Amino acid sequence: MLNKGWELHGSPSLTFNGEMVIAAQAIVREAEGDYAGFVSLKDMYPDD
Repeated sequence: MLNKGWELHGSPSLTFNGEMVIAAQAIVREAEGDYAGFVSLKDMYPDD
């Protein structure tokens, strides 16, 4: 997503689910227009 203009935001987070470590970090992107509600990245980039 970074190659598509998204930027990392805030600090990364780690958790452990009993089997593996899971890492996460928020990403943001400036967009024109008003906020229209949640849209999943899967819907925005269906071919990826």
